Formats: sequence, structure tokens, C-alpha cells
Amino acid sequence: MRPPRRSRLRRTLPWLTALLLAAPFPVSADDVEPPLPPLAGAEEVGEAMARFEEDFKARGLKGDDKLMQKDHAVLFLSGVPHPKVIDRLYDLARRDRASEVRRMGLTALGKQSTLAAYAGPKVVQLLEDKKLAKDDDHVLACLKALGRLGYHPPVETLEATLRHKDYAVRKQTLALIGELKDVRHLEALLRELGTLDAQEKGESWDGAEAKVDTGSAGDADQKAAEARAKAEAARNKGAAGGKGKGGGSTRDMKDQLLASLEGMTGQDFVDQKDAGTWLEKNPQWRPQAEAELEKTLEREAHLEKELAKAAK
Repeated sequence: MRPPRRSRLRRTLPWLTALLLAAPFPVSADDVEPPLPPLAGAEEVGEAMARFEEDFKARGLKGDDKLMQKDHAVLFLSGVPHPKVIDRLYDLARRDRASEVRRMGLTALGKQSTLAAYAGPKVVQLLEDKKLAKDDDHVLACLKALGRLGYHPPVETLEATLRHKDYAVRKQTLALIGELKDVRHLEALLRELGTLDAQEKGESWDGAEAKVDTGSAGDADQKAAEARAKAEAARNKGAAGGKGKGGGSTRDMKDQLLASLEGMTGQDFVDQKDAGTWLEKNPQWRPQAEAELEKTLEREAHLEKELAKAAK
């Protein structure tokens, strides 16, 4: 007597199950957590720290020779990839009594590109330190370090340096925004470019009329734009050291704004109107740029968290 015939479904279940187990569903690259960069072992870190502390004392040396020895010690330590090293460099950059040594620590932090997700927040803390930030050169060095790291600081951090009293700091902030392609600052760049466009078309350094398109209608917006234009004109007058139409630091700042927008979008622009026209004709660009930036910020946050665990 023939055994009862199995249904087609029952006959296919064994090999179907095996197939599913052997070939899992493909995983999107966006779903894969970024791996940690290679880190130095605990023994190597310990030995490097001990050597650094000894060399950094620069026993028997004075003046430039002492500073040079300290610089060599910092350079040696910065070559050891580990969050504990970054913590020590941060400590130097924030607490050492000598400004030259603090700058050594900050410069070394800016070179930690493989551990940028951990070094970047340390540089942001240094940038936001009210006592240290009284030195414009310190602020500039922090911005340049963030650029070398390719790290995206919080929006409010760069909004503050965009309003900084020092012309060079504001210009470096714009350069950093362009390098990072940080689309979160797009409106700020367009607004500032509109202000400078108005100045270049005839407004004096002392401020006069500023016909600036702020993106929305209303007397309040126009008055605010005029106030910004006059304040910027006054700052530029101080930076340039004299009066004049257009030109000078206004032209220089406008060139930087255009370069930042071009770095962000990959396009060439001549003024705010040109940039606005391109954005209107390419409405898909901004959401795509924002989505890409969001992924980058998530990767940075994940790596910072994991590297913080390694630092303990």
C-alpha cells in the first residue's frame, strides 16, 4: 500500500526553511552600525602615557628649549590612537597655565581625524569655554581644528561664532560651514549674503538703505534686515580700517559666503539671487542634503558613545 502523499506545501517547507536560514535578507548599509576605528591596546596606551608625562616635564630645560621638548612630547602622544589620549590632550588644551602649551593640545586634538567623533566634542567644549574664548586666536584655532576633523558642531555653536565681534572669526566660521556642507546654516548664509549684496550696490560703510529679501514680507523683516546691514557695515569698517563703497572686507566676506554656498551645494553662484534661483529650480537638493547630513550626525553620535566607553 502506497504511503499517503504529502501536500505540496509540506514538501517545500524543509528546503524553504533551509534557504531562509542560509541566505538572510539583505541589510541596508544605513542599518549597519559604523565600526570603531582601530585603537591602541591598554599596555601601549599605558606606556605611552608614562613616557609622555616624563618627557613633558622637560627637566633641566628653559625657554624655547623647554617648549620644544613639550611640543615633541605632545606630538608623540597624539600618535597613539585612543580616547584616553584625547582626554589627556583636552586636559592640556583647557587647563595648562601656558597659552603655548594649551595651543599645542588644541592643535593635536585637531589632528585626531580617525577619532574625530570623540575629539570633535572636546574641541566644541574648548570653543564654548567662556574664559578661553576671550582670546580670538583661540576661537580661530578651534574652528580650524573642527575643519581638520570634519566634525559637525551643534547649530547654536556656529551661530554664536557667526555673530562674533572679530571679522576673522566670522569668516572662518563661514569657511567651516562650507567645508562641512552643513545645510542647517543655509538660511543664515543666504541672509548674510543678501545683506552684503545690498552694501555692495551702494550702501556706505556707515549703513544706509538695505533692501534685503529675508524670505518673508513685512516691515519688521525689512527693519531687521536694515539693522543687520548697518551693524555689519560698522564691523566691516573697523576690520578694513577706513571708509569706502563696497570693496574691502565686504567684498572679501561676500566671496567667502559664495564659496561656502558653493561648497555646500557643488554649484557656482554670483550673488544671493543666483543662489536662490538655483534652490528654487532644484527643490530636491535640500531634503537630500538634509537626509545625508542626518546620517552623518547619527554616525558621529554613535561613534562618540562607543569611544566614550573605551575611554573608561
